[in-house]
Amino acid sequence: MSPRLPSITLALSMAIAVMYPPAATAEDASDPVFEAGQEWSIESGSGAKIVIGRVEDWRNEKAIHVSIVDIQVPPGLPRAGTMTQIAHAPFAYTALQGSVSKLLRTNVPPSSDFEAGYKQWQDEHGGVFTISAEEAIALMFKSLSGN
Repeated sequence: MSPRLPSITLALSMAIAVMYPPAATAEDASDPVFEAGQEWSIESGSGAKIVIGRVEDWRNEKAIHVSIVDIQVPPGLPRAGTMTQIAHAPFAYTALQGSVSKLLRTNVPPSSDFEAGYKQWQDEHGGVFTISAEEAIALMFKSLSGN
């Protein structure tokens, strides 16, 4: 098993707080119903997975709070090729809806650092990502590389 980097909680200042309008089709049967404990594959096929830790009303929409696990560190960064995770990342429903491809399992706990990240988000009155999970992962690595 590869050594894991410490959990990374995205700095809330990085969170893109541009709001999508509430999704008109959020109630459609074809849309995913997100619930805490679900593990989803990410649309890109990168191998990273989304684990839902909390779903709540936020402003005029749903905020889906997740851990992103099994993220491979890209070449050029320390520990390239090993696995890491994002302990807490808040997404707008519409952004997460377009990020996931398949429900893999249920009753999966989020990262052990999830609650600390969620509390930080609450304390700082953070926003939600309106970009895809893959874009959020790329943003994290870009910030870590200093670019």
